[in-house]
Amino acid sequence: MAEVRARILSGERFAGSVAAAFYNAVHTLDPTATEDSVATLQGNSGVHLYSSLVGWAALVAGERVLDLGCGSGGAGRAAATIVGDSGIVVGVDSCRRVL
Repeated sequence: MAEVRARILSGERFAGSVAAAFYNAVHTLDPTATEDSVATLQGNSGVHLYSSLVGWAALVAGERVLDLGCGSGGAGRAAATIVGDSGIVVGVDSCRRVL
């Protein structure tokens, strides 16, 4: 986690390898981590983790989204705010543990 924090504080965008390293670090420390426990990161222009991930998809209102391996559903909820009432988001995860 210290390496990820240092990369973000040095000005790297929270994208690509930095986002992947962050995900791996968080879930190594706490496999049950959710977007609520992760919070907003410094160095990412105040953008919440899942809003940033969903931003890469360039979603628009009315789209249909399938989130495979959705975990706690953070990215799906962020996507749902973009696709709105005219779209649909479905999340599927094989985890048997209820979070």
